[in-house]
Amino acid sequence: MIIQKIQAFITKDKPDLDTIEFLTRVLKSSEQVRLYAYQQKIIPKFIAIFQNPPFDPSIYFLFVVFIRENWEFQREFLRLDGANHLFKLLSDLSNGIILEVSERDEVKVNKNKQNCEEIGEILEIFTCLTENAKSAEIFKSYPFITKLPQLLYKKLMGMLRYNTYTLTSFMGLLLNLTVISSDCLAQVRDHFLGQMLSDAVSYILQISTICFLRLKGNYYGLIANMLKDEKAKNRLLCSVDDFLKFLFITLDNIQSLSISNPSNLRWVNSVEGALALFINIAFNSSNEELQIVLGYRLEIFKHFKRFLGLNRDRQVFHKVILRTLQLLSKIEFHESYLVDTRSDILYSLKVHLDSKGRALGHANHALRFYIRWFDKKNGEAIKKIFKAEDFTDVITNLREIFKEEDTERRTNGFVLAGSLVELFPVLSERFKDDIKALLEIVKIKTGNEKKNAGILLARLSKNPENLRVITENNGIQVLANFKKFLLEKAT
Repeated sequence: MIIQKIQAFITKDKPDLDTIEFLTRVLKSSEQVRLYAYQQKIIPKFIAIFQNPPFDPSIYFLFVVFIRENWEFQREFLRLDGANHLFKLLSDLSNGIILEVSERDEVKVNKNKQNCEEIGEILEIFTCLTENAKSAEIFKSYPFITKLPQLLYKKLMGMLRYNTYTLTSFMGLLLNLTVISSDCLAQVRDHFLGQMLSDAVSYILQISTICFLRLKGNYYGLIANMLKDEKAKNRLLCSVDDFLKFLFITLDNIQSLSISNPSNLRWVNSVEGALALFINIAFNSSNEELQIVLGYRLEIFKHFKRFLGLNRDRQVFHKVILRTLQLLSKIEFHESYLVDTRSDILYSLKVHLDSKGRALGHANHALRFYIRWFDKKNGEAIKKIFKAEDFTDVITNLREIFKEEDTERRTNGFVLAGSLVELFPVLSERFKDDIKALLEIVKIKTGNEKKNAGILLARLSKNPENLRVITENNGIQVLANFKKFLLEKAT
């Protein structure tokens, strides 16, 4: 049955819908059948169909099912010039969309809708070809990719009242293209960035319906990519009022999302894009620029803190949690952030620094985040909310971190431990069993690891019991030598 259906697809001039739907189900579930179809030259058949419209649009999805995640199939399609044939078809479809048409002219309106839907399917195929690194390397060499914004953006915006899917697919493709192609990035930056920002502020981000969530996420992601480019960043900051308005509306959108329903995950893409946007601002800006866009006025912490409490056992949340910690590690502490935050912070300190949090990559960002928070200068505000007994889990996690091979993580662990001991001296006793290891590090290590371990050791020595352990292990001379090391470094 399967062999007959594949042969029927290949030999018929226009495969029927029943054959297309059958093959879609089978190819989706069987790599072996996909390989057989490939060996039977199904890719040239797809290209022949694309060259001879009209055909049933279900062909597009069947093709995506066939090539997705298979580099060899994608390479063969590109080798046979399939991408150029699809671009020609896409161009014809786009040219067939006439925006200045009366709503009463149902024939022309329906033709516009049909063309727009087919364009969306082709864009999904192109997106597929940008998601595999090897395919993307070939695909980015096609001259037509820089023509896509001029060909499609205005028309797809004009069709948005009928179809959000196609503009969403287009923005997702542009997001990928601006990552892999500097020419495409320059085209968007120099000719479309301002218009896209304006459209987002005046319309896209103003719509609260669920079907716009993925579209918004792709806008966030695209602007995030543009911020990595110095010229694009300067262009955005030159029109800082519009850019800040974009950021404010983005934060309002994030705040309005409901994340409590475990079966509704349509918000995830949008939040990932927004986090990427603010992270790229944070990591690609000068201090002055950071004050402009990440200052207290935006209250970024208040908008994103709830994502600290997401269930890390659900893989779909991993990127959101990681990006939230990464972003918050760049945000300066403000006393107002402590309002209704205690439980979020204690949960984060428990799970993002433990063994699983370290394995997931959460711990390094979490350490940098909490080093900012628990700095001595914030002590008065911190001690109004937290007590020494709140940090039992944190200290357990930190003591495990001290034993790890990851030098950066271990060094930052020393810093956070030193800050907690300075704020809550009673915690010193919890680190008594680490003193021998800290003495050894101060004796033999160099740089920040030596410095931060020594500072922690010096703070621990203020506790009489710890001082006794230090003395018994010949640590007084180690501390004296460390003090000399600090003085030499300062001069």
